[in-house]
Formats: sequence, C-alpha cells, structure tokens
Amino acid sequence: MSIHQENIAGVTAETLRQRAEELDRRDVLAHYRDHFIGTDTALSYLDGNSLGRPLKRTADDVAAFIRDEWGGRLIRGWDEQWLAMPEAIGDQLGRAVLGAAPGQTIIADSTTVVLYKLIRAALAAVQDPDRNELVLDTENFPTDRYLVEGIALEEGLTLRWIEPDPAAGVTLEQVRQATGPRTAVVLLSQIAYRSGHLADLPGITAAVHDAGALVVWDLCHSAGSVEIDLDGADVDFAAGCTYKYLNGGPGSPAFAYVNARHLPSLNQPIWGWMGRKDAFEMAAATSRRHPRVPQRHSRDLRHDCHAGNPGPHRRSRHGGHPVEVRRPYRLRRGGLRRVAGTPGSRTGHAPESGGAGRAHHSGPR
Repeated sequence: MSIHQENIAGVTAETLRQRAEELDRRDVLAHYRDHFIGTDTALSYLDGNSLGRPLKRTADDVAAFIRDEWGGRLIRGWDEQWLAMPEAIGDQLGRAVLGAAPGQTIIADSTTVVLYKLIRAALAAVQDPDRNELVLDTENFPTDRYLVEGIALEEGLTLRWIEPDPAAGVTLEQVRQATGPRTAVVLLSQIAYRSGHLADLPGITAAVHDAGALVVWDLCHSAGSVEIDLDGADVDFAAGCTYKYLNGGPGSPAFAYVNARHLPSLNQPIWGWMGRKDAFEMAAATSRRHPRVPQRHSRDLRHDCHAGNPGPHRRSRHGGHPVEVRRPYRLRRGGLRRVAGTPGSRTGHAPESGGAGRAHHSGPR
C-alpha cells in the first residue's frame, strides 16, 4: 500500500505513520541506524531480505584490508590470520546471532553449497536403511527445493512434501504428520520468504527428533532479524547467508552450523584441500588419515514420487543388482520438468529456467 493511500480496512496513511514512529521510539536498537549508509535520506528501505545496507565503516575497512593486509602482508596473511578467520568469525556469529557455542559454526561457500554439504552429511549419518524419505515444503525458497530434489534423484530417495498455507508457513502439526519411521532428514526455513511466517524452531526440531530423524534449518531470512538459540533447541544442522540481515554485502559467504554432538562422526561430503585436517600434509587421497568415506548403507529403494510406468534401472552401490528407480522428472529444453500427477507437483513448482521465486527475488543463493 502506498503511504499516501488508505488500505481496505480503512487505516489511513497518517495512522500507519504514527504507529511506525511509535515503534521507532521504543526500539532499543534504533540508534544503530546511524551506522549505515543512506539512512539520512527519505528512503524507507524494506528489502533487507534481499540485500542489507552497507555500514559506513565498510569502505574504510575494505580499503585498509587491500592496502595493509593484502598489499602489505601478501602471502604471509594466510598464516597470520586469514586461514583462521572462517572459524573465528563463525564463532563470533554463533555467539552474537545464532545461540551457538564455539567450534560449531564456520563461514564458507554459498548457501547452496553449504546446504548440499549439510544434507549429504546428514544422510550419511543416518544408519537405518529404512529411512529413505526427505521431508520439505512446497513453499520453501527455490534453492532448497531444487537442491533436495536433485539429492533425491542422486540417492534414489523419496520426497515427502508438506503443503503449508502460502500466506502462513509450516506448522508443528504438519511436521508431526509428515515425519515417521521412514524419515531421514527434514529441511525447513525458520522464516518463510513469502509470508514472513516464523516457524516454531524448537518445537519442530523436537518433533523431528521424536520421529528419529535429523533436521537442517535454513536461516537465510532469520539470522540477524530474530533471536535464535540453536544450541538451546538442540538443532542438528543449520545454514544461512550473510548478505541480508547480516549486511555482508553482495557475494559475502554463507555459514554452516553443525551441532557439537555430530562433529566426532560427521563425514565431509566434498573433499577439498581445506577440508582436510592437515591441508599442508599434501598426502594422497587414499591416505589412511584422509577423512573416512562412509560406506553408505544400501538405499535399494523405489523413488516413489512417480506413479506411472517403471523408470530406468540403476545398479546398487553395494549389491551390484539392478534397482528400479522411479524418477518424477522428464528432461526437456530449459531444465527438468516434474511429471504431472506426482506428489508435490503443482502449477509453478517445477525447477525450470525462470521458474518459481523470480517474482519474490531474495538474493543470490
């Protein structure tokens, strides 16, 4: 609604203005506004969900880094502080924003890459071969949906779709109904990017654990905007970005949280140089000291998202016998298209070029 118009309930612009000014006066964080560029203008910026404002000190900080650290220290900067910064900043973020004790949060990668790593690591941690379902919701941000659909295709898993009210979000009762003895991992966003609905993170986490499953939370729209207590809620895994309400700027990296109880046995699903305990060992990938690759329990499962004819066969990694995999997609120009009639299929919910989410752009993921 324009500030110069009246809404359908008859609330005037002046009433809204007075209410906004009252809330500003009561806001204990209001004085931080002066730390940001552009706040002395008439613009009311309400797109922090896509890109946060820059701090006034950012330009000087970046210039000093280029001049003194990068330019002044060159390669010495790695050993002096840069290599430790992902963990050091992660601990700061955990303490200030996430409710996480030290040693559980790291800054790295993009949201998509972090979510992929966490979901694959969570799946590898599931020991029960009968747990072959991934639970997600139809109203989640496209990144999350497309990513999980791809993992399901890779692993031959079943997608269990929650269909929340688009004007609200996923409820505790819906999660209880969707989870059970076949659930492996649940992926949800704490704040719905369309409606702003704040999910019951502690309650839903407890419900997922009651079902014997693991939960991965997407905090992209909640980190920096609402209070979070990951440790207090015993969350398993969480991911988020830093360019929205954390004001890291375009291209700033994502973060990953792993509950300390999972760290001793968690397996890194992507083997990069810096993912090794001793990166400068430069040992072969087959070294006994390389992170262990889990011999995943056989998921000789039917991907039952498709009710049509039998799909292609693939060989099990463990038994060598063909396994029927029913795929809910057909390849078409521009991407994969969900086969009509499969669970979760609905208008506008296919991972195609220019698909869902464009009208509700929420920043690069």
